[in-house]
Amino acid sequence: MLTACCAASSASAEVFISEIHYDNAGTDEGEAIEISADLNTSLSGWQLVLYNGANSESYNTINLSGFAQASESCGSAGGTLVINLPSNGIQNGGSAADGLALVDASGEVVEFLSYEGVLVASDGPASGLTSMDIGVSEDSSTPPGESLQLVDGTWQAPNLSTFGICTTPVSGGGSEPTAIPTTLPTPEPTPAPPAASDIFISEIHYDNIGSDSGEAIELSGPADSDLSGWQIVLYNGNDRSSYGSIILGGSLQTAADCDAAYAVFNRSGLQNGGSTPDGLALVDASGAVVEFLSYEGSFVANGGPADGITSVDIGVFESSATPLGYSLQKISGQWQAPAPANFGTCSTEPVGPPAGEVVKIHEVQGEGSQVALNGVVTVEAIVTASYQGENQLRGFFIQEEDRDTDDDPRSSEAILVDCGAACPTAVAPGDQVRVTGLAQEFSGMSGISAGLAADIAIVSRNNPLPSISTVNLPVPVDAADLGAAQAQIDAYFEPFEGMRVAIPETLTVDEHFELGRYGQLVLSSGDRPRQFTDQQPPSEAGYIAQQIHLRARRIILDDDSSRQNVALISDAAVFHPQPGLSTDNFLRSGDSITGVSGVLHFFESEWRVRPVAEENYQFTRSNSRSAAPTDVGGSLKVASFNVLNYFTTLDEPGVRCGPQQNLDCRGANSSQELYRQTQKITAAICAMNADILGLMELENPAPGAEQTPLDSLVAAVNAECGDTAYAAVNSGSIGGDAITVGFMYNTHTVGLAGPPAILDSKAFTDPADSGTDKNRPALAQSFIELSKNARLTIAVNHLKSKGSSCGAGDDDRSSGQGNCNLTRSLAAQVLAEWLDTGPTGVDSDYVLVIGDLNAYRFEDPIQRLEQAGYIDLVNLFGGDSAYGYLFDGQLGYLDHALANQALFPYVSGVTDWHINADEINLLDYNDTVLDANEASFEAKPSATELFAPDPYRSSDHDPLVIGIELPSDLQISDLAAAFNAGYAAGEIRGAGFGPIRLILALVFIRELGAAEWYYSKGKLAQACKQLDLTIALSDGQDHPMDYIVGPGVANFNQLIKQVRSNLLCD
Repeated sequence: MLTACCAASSASAEVFISEIHYDNAGTDEGEAIEISADLNTSLSGWQLVLYNGANSESYNTINLSGFAQASESCGSAGGTLVINLPSNGIQNGGSAADGLALVDASGEVVEFLSYEGVLVASDGPASGLTSMDIGVSEDSSTPPGESLQLVDGTWQAPNLSTFGICTTPVSGGGSEPTAIPTTLPTPEPTPAPPAASDIFISEIHYDNIGSDSGEAIELSGPADSDLSGWQIVLYNGNDRSSYGSIILGGSLQTAADCDAAYAVFNRSGLQNGGSTPDGLALVDASGAVVEFLSYEGSFVANGGPADGITSVDIGVFESSATPLGYSLQKISGQWQAPAPANFGTCSTEPVGPPAGEVVKIHEVQGEGSQVALNGVVTVEAIVTASYQGENQLRGFFIQEEDRDTDDDPRSSEAILVDCGAACPTAVAPGDQVRVTGLAQEFSGMSGISAGLAADIAIVSRNNPLPSISTVNLPVPVDAADLGAAQAQIDAYFEPFEGMRVAIPETLTVDEHFELGRYGQLVLSSGDRPRQFTDQQPPSEAGYIAQQIHLRARRIILDDDSSRQNVALISDAAVFHPQPGLSTDNFLRSGDSITGVSGVLHFFESEWRVRPVAEENYQFTRSNSRSAAPTDVGGSLKVASFNVLNYFTTLDEPGVRCGPQQNLDCRGANSSQELYRQTQKITAAICAMNADILGLMELENPAPGAEQTPLDSLVAAVNAECGDTAYAAVNSGSIGGDAITVGFMYNTHTVGLAGPPAILDSKAFTDPADSGTDKNRPALAQSFIELSKNARLTIAVNHLKSKGSSCGAGDDDRSSGQGNCNLTRSLAAQVLAEWLDTGPTGVDSDYVLVIGDLNAYRFEDPIQRLEQAGYIDLVNLFGGDSAYGYLFDGQLGYLDHALANQALFPYVSGVTDWHINADEINLLDYNDTVLDANEASFEAKPSATELFAPDPYRSSDHDPLVIGIELPSDLQISDLAAAFNAGYAAGEIRGAGFGPIRLILALVFIRELGAAEWYYSKGKLAQACKQLDLTIALSDGQDHPMDYIVGPGVANFNQLIKQVRSNLLCD
């Protein structure tokens, strides 16, 4: 709503942007934009258009409404409109400027502002215009509760936010803004508040079809009740905190058509409920909460005047299918389902629509994508699937009896009956029902609204169900354009909308990422889908063709609910696989199902099959787990493992991470979750039994930390694995990101050769010169395989992800390579050049590059490394079937192992161990407790056991294991040193002069050439003979005169044999 505030502080505009908040420390909260205007200025038809500087395109348009209303808090000169946006609803600037355009009702741009630079808009009303940089900015260190404000014509640095409150002008023209009040002054004298029951919230509108319009809140109570000092505080159920408030004023005015009195407050940006409830608290002038209501569930407020109070769920809600002009109304003490709005006028009791002439469903459906009969209709058909429960769809599907179908293949014979808040009449499959209601489209799904008992009548029960129709995958598509192809797919499914269908093909589980949150699985026909650039070089035409092919093969198998986190809300088992997901009853990507049947539903822009009671949806295990990685051979095993945010600093409110302690923490939200995360990761590491592990996504410690997260993980691994002695490479804090890379190694088999080396030059971390580090620094370390004295240099990496834009010229989304491709490509080239310089200072010919390069095998970064002479080992050993990561239902590998030419001949094998990519994320380390800093969908329902201390879903990336058989570099001097060390440690003991003389003689021969009496028989022959004799004397038996025995004999003999091989004795 517009509330009275300060006089316009800009001489050049009567309506202008006066306050912005878009970024703060931690998760962005309270994002908002304030507009100031002269009192009573109408903003109907005005818009705020938000622009993304990365591509100069608009990313959100906010339609404004309402006008400035007087309020005692600021006098009568002007008003403000505050537009509240959800967390991360406004772009954060950074590598590119972002902006916002204020557009009047005629479409003219009143002002075009930007922050963190300037931009030229490429579309929308500001197209071609250059923005004006406000000259101040926020960042990830800005405290929550601050904003940027226009004071006396000048934008000020972040200060306490004053949304909807007068801003104190800067005095004297200095650079320091005057302190701004954070609370409204209390009017004098404060009127006595009425009794809590006298004034109440009587009408709400917050959601509708398309862009939300006309959002408002109505209060009712005694006529002329003074609202000065009252406020409505808005609460977001996601974090249970306030996201804004409406400062009230004036009084309740009697309606023209009845004796009741009302006050209506228009407010755009009301939260829409959905996965979590949202609410509003009515607070009187004394600060007491009069009532605290919520919609789509209840919650306990965190902070603000309603702190600690549990909201009252009004029991009805709106959705993206609610018609324009509807609202929720409290009538005779009861909240009613959406009905035509009555803001400021008397509400009337709801009346069911009159029964009309019965029509066939195919007449309602018609031949197109929209209902053919508009308005109230009456149909009579058979219930095929019922989802009437509170946490289900709150509706049911009906289909014409076979005898009542038409001969038109373009019209559907079924339709969804939407009950709204609750179904008034219980129905079951096989019931013949008569339904009267408004025929309409629910976000593309044809349906009938029937929320009253009079709308639904049961005619008969236990009727046979209508026949099942067959739909086939893939859908036939011949279009080369993605939009046209989707239109063909929609046209294929449209005639079956709402009907009982069966898909005869065997379908594979491609994606289960949304199984916990939305209860859905993505299935497709044919082979498992692959990432385009995992199979082919980048190409715009090829990428579009692949996307079309994937869409034509795809269908969603859903559950019986449209709510998010329904299993968590109802504490029920996750729907798939039946009878509920658990550690003993699970499925994996790649498993299959044949003959899927159910009702066909179009929801959230996707075609999906809803389950029916007569089917049990049993999957075939086509992709079994393995207890350990496939054997890769070799005497040395190296593993690359992205451990998905292993932080020992808990992700709790107010806690900061990173080397400078200024970044969001990640990973576990509680000590219990950290313990479970550690159990899973250590189980995976122990099973791999690698000699060297390169790790990604470790918490980056503060400089000089005595105990790093890597140290903690190593200690846990040693405690779990038993006969191992892993140690961490002490690389400290690397770079400025919250996560880093690291090494651990088995000291029984491997030693360090020199110190680690770090590649953190700007040429690597920010090669595209964006001004912000993108790639995390690379870490290189040279190792010694102790049994062979052979040296190997390994570089572990974690390049910039595809998840966020790096800007024009860097991103390559059109050909399949994704965001920040140039940043990764240039870094790959710099890495190869750096490794050529021998950065560790150790003389080693053998180099291995590992890590999460965030690029698939045909993308530019991998091609740059191959052009530098490196060989893609995953491709060489795995070929087209190799994968280690699943994204958007498509397989590929981002985690690489690339060997230089010298190392390549000694690589014995490579394998991805599929313990993560194929696993359902609900089987990870998260527990059933919703912690303070945790997203709602991360907590698990407790109806079934979803955690086991095993390696499965220890991360989202599969670990990669490389086998290497390096040539031995042991010399006779190494053998002598090993004997002496073993003797000193009590591992080896000997008697007689023979063994010692043998060793020392060999040392003389090899190193000094001092025993000239051997020359007559040949130095090499004598050396080999003495080695053979030493082996004979080292058989663990006590010989009468000469022997070598002890627990270290076996290893010592291995050393002798390797030295013998190096001398070419055979």
